[in-house]
Amino acid sequence: MTGIVANKLSCKGYTIINQNEDSGIELRTLTKPDLGLLHKWLNEPHLKPFYIDEPISLAEVSAKYAARIEGRDPCHCLISFENGEPFGFIQWYLNSNFP
Repeated sequence: MTGIVANKLSCKGYTIINQNEDSGIELRTLTKPDLGLLHKWLNEPHLKPFYIDEPISLAEVSAKYAARIEGRDPCHCLISFENGEPFGFIQWYLNSNFP
């Protein structure tokens, strides 16, 4: 992804935009209103092998990812958008935070 730059960085949130505004790509911090969409995505059959073995409830997704949204977990999460439509989930963390 060439041309992606951080527009705003802080402990509580990230807004990352493409320098070429014509691309329509935007990344932003996962928020609580995104948890329903994340719940849907995590239960998609083609994603299960990478995240979970069994279906995960909305309550379980909310409990796990609310800590990340609120900064109580060292994992950072973003939602990817193309022309305003969500299409992906990104997370990153330091391996040393999860020995």
